[in-house]
Amino acid sequence: MQEKYSTRSVKYDSKIRIRWIVVSGFIAFIVLLIIWLLVPNDFDDRAFSPVIALLVGAPVGLVIWYFRDQNKLSELERHHHDVTLKEFQKLQKWATGNIESGFDSNGKQLKHAETLQVSALHSLRPYLRGEFGENFKRSAYEIFISVLKTEHRKIFEKLELERRPLIYENIQSAINEVSLVKQVNQIASEEWFSLLINHDYSTKGISLVGVDLSQKYLIKFSGEGIDLSASKLQGANLSYSFIQKANLWDANLQGAKLRKTRMQQSDLRLTNFISTDLTLTYFQGSRFYRNDFTGANLVGANFTACYLYSVDFLGAHLVGAKFIGAAFMNCDFIGCNLSGSDFSGVGSFQLKFSGCCLGGSKFFCDVSDISFNGVNSDNNIMPCDNPVQYLKSNVNTKSDLSFLTNISDNLNYEGAINDFNKYVIDKDNAGDVRLLNVLKKPAGEAKSGEYTEAKMLKWIEHIKKYEYVYNYFEEFTIQDDHL
Repeated sequence: MQEKYSTRSVKYDSKIRIRWIVVSGFIAFIVLLIIWLLVPNDFDDRAFSPVIALLVGAPVGLVIWYFRDQNKLSELERHHHDVTLKEFQKLQKWATGNIESGFDSNGKQLKHAETLQVSALHSLRPYLRGEFGENFKRSAYEIFISVLKTEHRKIFEKLELERRPLIYENIQSAINEVSLVKQVNQIASEEWFSLLINHDYSTKGISLVGVDLSQKYLIKFSGEGIDLSASKLQGANLSYSFIQKANLWDANLQGAKLRKTRMQQSDLRLTNFISTDLTLTYFQGSRFYRNDFTGANLVGANFTACYLYSVDFLGAHLVGAKFIGAAFMNCDFIGCNLSGSDFSGVGSFQLKFSGCCLGGSKFFCDVSDISFNGVNSDNNIMPCDNPVQYLKSNVNTKSDLSFLTNISDNLNYEGAINDFNKYVIDKDNAGDVRLLNVLKKPAGEAKSGEYTEAKMLKWIEHIKKYEYVYNYFEEFTIQDDHL
C-alpha cells in the first residue's frame, strides 16, 4: 500500500504525448507500406479496405486510448487524494483532542471524547507508516510527537500532586491509571520503528515517558546512533535494546529501566540517571559529564574506556562494575557499594570515595590522586606507576584490551563482535564462529539501509538465543538470576 492515494505526477506531458503520436503514425505508415509491398498489383483491395484501415489506424487509436486512460487515472488519484486529505484533517482534529463538547465544566475530558481521540490515533497509524505518502507521514509524525508530549505532561502533574517520587513503578502506575496515556504509550511502543527509525525527521526532545522500547534495535539506517538529546525518557523501558553511538545529551532517564542495554560509544553528557536501573548495561567508550547516578542500580555495568567528568555516584549500587581504563575527573562515589568492582588502569584527577564498600575491588592503578575516606575494603588496592603498561601485561580479557588500544574502531556493535570473533578463532572454536557470523548481520545491514522491523526482531531473537556468546565476550561473572 506504499504511496496509496498519494498524488503522483502525470506519466506523460503534452510534448511526450505528441512524440508518441508521431511514433505511432510512423508505425502505421510502416504497416501500410508492408501491406502495399506484399499485395499483388492485380489484387482487388476494395474487399479488404476496412481491414487495412483498421491495421493502419490501430497504433494511433491505441496510443490515444492509453493517454485517455492515464488522464482518467490521474483524475481518480487526485480525487482520492482530496478525500484522504479531508479524512486526515478530521483525524488530526480528533487525535489532538479538539472535539466539540468533549470537556465538562471543569475542563475534564468526557469519556466519549477520549474514546474518539484514541480511535483517531489508531487510524493515523497507517499514515505514520507512510502508507499514504510522505507528506501525510510527516504530518502524522508531528501529531504523535505533540500528543505524546501533551499527555506525558499530565503524568508529571499527577505524580507531583500526589507527592510520589519519580521511580519506575510510580511512573508506570500513574500511566496505567490514565487510560488515554496508556493507549498513547501502547501505540508508541508498537510503532517504534516508524516513530524513531524509518525517517530522517528530528527526534530531539521527543517525549517517551514510560514507553516500552525493550529489545529494540535503535540504530539508524546509516549505522549512525539515534538522536535522543533533551528527550524525556523517565520510566521508559529500554532493557536489552541496542542504542550504540546514541546522542542522549541532556536526556532525562530518571526511573527508567535499561537492564543489559548496549549503549557503547554514546554521548551521555548531562543525562539524568537518578534511580535508573542500569544493571549489566554496556557503556564502553561513552562520554559522561555532570551526570547524576543517585540511587541508580549499576550492578555489573561496564564503563571500560569511558570518560567521566564531574559525575556523582551517590548511594549507587555498583557491585561488579567495570571501570577498566576509564578516565575520571572530579568524580565522587559517596555511600556506594562497589564490591568486586574493577578500576584497573584508570586515569584519575580528584577521584573521591567516601563511605563506600570496596570489598573485593581492584585498584591496580595510580592511586596518588584518589581519596579514600571511611571506606570498607579488603586492602586490594595496589598502586602502580604505569596503569596502561600494567593492563597490557596483566589483563587477559581481549575485548577490554582492544577497547583500550583501538577505541575508534572497536567501540561499536560490529567492531565488538569482530573483536570477539578473532578471540574465538584464536581459541579454535569453530562452532562459536558460526554463531557470531549470524550476529554480525544487524550492523552490516543497518549501514546499507536494508533492514526492516521484521529483520530486527529476527536478529533480537538470535541474540537472545545465543546470549552466552555475549557472556563470553564481556566475561561477566554476575548473571541475571542473581541480581
